[in-house]
Order: sequence, then C-alpha cells, then structure tokens
Amino acid sequence: MYCKFSRTVYAVGLLEARPMYARYILLLVILLSGFVLVHPLHAQSPEQELSTMEYDEEEAYAIDGMIMCPVCPAETIDQAQVPLARQMKQIIRQKLSDGQTREEILDYFVDRYGEQILAAPKREGFHLIAWVAPIFIVFGALSLGILALKSMKNAKEDVPLGSTIVDDQEDRHRYLGIVDQIVSQNHPSSSSSEDTIDSEAGDGDRG
Repeated sequence: MYCKFSRTVYAVGLLEARPMYARYILLLVILLSGFVLVHPLHAQSPEQELSTMEYDEEEAYAIDGMIMCPVCPAETIDQAQVPLARQMKQIIRQKLSDGQTREEILDYFVDRYGEQILAAPKREGFHLIAWVAPIFIVFGALSLGILALKSMKNAKEDVPLGSTIVDDQEDRHRYLGIVDQIVSQNHPSSSSSEDTIDSEAGDGDRG
C-alpha cells in the first residue's frame, strides 16, 4: 500500500514539475481525437464528388460509350452496372474536370488495358484499314454489279432482231427433221403399206 501511494505521489510530482509538457500532450490528444471524429462526417461519396466537379456531361457520356467494360462481355461502361464500370466513369469525369481531352483519356485506358478496351479501333495506323476496308468492299461490289448490268444490256442490243428470227426458224426446221427421222425409223411398216396402197391404186387405174 505504501508503494502504490509513493508511485502516485511521484507521478503527480512529475506532472507538477513539467506542467507545460503535459498540457501540450493533452492538447495534441484532443486535436487528434477531434480530427478522427469529424473527418468521416466530411467524407464525400463518389456521387457527391462528381457533383462538385466541372466537366461536360455529354462528352463524358460519349467517352463512356467508347470504352468496353473489362469484366462484362460485349458491354461498354455506360451499359454495365458493376462497381468497376462506375469507377472507370468516375475516372473519366475526374480527368475531364482536370482539363484532359478525349484522346488523352482514351490513351490512359489503352495504356492500362490494351487496345481491346476500345469499343471501336482508332482511325489511325493499321487500325485505319478496319474503317476503310468495308467502304472499298461495298464500292467494289456496286461497281461490279453496274458493269455486269451494262454488259448484259449491250449484248442484247448488239444482236439484230432479224438474225434472231432466222436462227429460231432454222432451229425449228432442224428439230422437225430430227423428229421425222425418228418417226420413220420407229414405224417402217407404215411407210411400206402406204407404198403398197399407192401401187394398187395405180394398177386399178390401168385396168
């Protein structure tokens, strides 16, 4: 009991001997405690932070449609509802608020995720072929179709009408001749009987 009393007296003596240090320590503890308690009250949610930024929402929405969601197949971040897509949209608005351009923001995401993060390839370098090739293919197909129609029209105009009629008649006579040959080969008795009837008719006339 005497020892405990002695320790208490010693501690009080230290505080009385160094009152200035004790006040500074107490004041520091109070300030730190107030900061810890007050800071969560002033912390802003992502939506509140976005409301305080100055940027063009139409430009931000347009960029949202140019960037694919890394975890959502075939969806841009303006369509996806996952937390990552919301974070990426917040980054876009933060960078627009900082004065960055559309190209700079797209380059930022390309550096992080690669070219596949873009909904459409850039119109430069090798990627320009992906934009130009379909145009040339459509134009070439239309040109070939027009040339084919013109050649068919010219071929019809070059053939005279009279020669067409003559060719039709010659084909008809040739066809009829072939039919007669086939009939005569298949029915030889009919022709001989006709010859017999003709000969008898001639004999009757002589009598």
